[in-house]
Amino acid sequence: CHGEACGTVVGQRQLGILALGKLALGVTVHLHEGADVQILGRLEAKVTEQLQMTEFIIEVAKPFLTGSLFPVITFILVSALCFATGSFWGMSAVVAPIVFPLGAVISANPVLIMAAIISGGAFGSHACFYCDATLLSSNSSGIDNMEHALSQLPYVAIASIASIVCFLVCGFVM
Repeated sequence: CHGEACGTVVGQRQLGILALGKLALGVTVHLHEGADVQILGRLEAKVTEQLQMTEFIIEVAKPFLTGSLFPVITFILVSALCFATGSFWGMSAVVAPIVFPLGAVISANPVLIMAAIISGGAFGSHACFYCDATLLSSNSSGIDNMEHALSQLPYVAIASIASIVCFLVCGFVM
């Protein structure tokens, strides 16, 4: 069915063969973006495992951390990384394999750790002026990227302060 449609489009000279190839390649690349993130995440996890980076970080950081403060530290760390890189899913894929084992060693609540990773990623995604969420939102609404990012900062600031307070309270209570 797709072959007939492509043959008809090329045969009627609506699109040249090169234009059709570029279109197909663009669609294929777009469809594989999600798979690329998963593949790169798994690759980064394998590299982390091979380098024994998780064990090294646990050994170095364990004396300085407590389970009750770990969720708020995770939130701040992931927020900063996501803001700096503009990558919500990429940073989550890099941070999670390191943070969860470290949290287990210092007896931090794994639910709070996951919440901190997601919340920190959301902060970085909304506060960063060059991340994909900001670019898509500003382009679809027809405003400048920086204007959109600046309009989001008061909301992001309020939510991040509330998150820090909640992670502190829940870290000590749970």
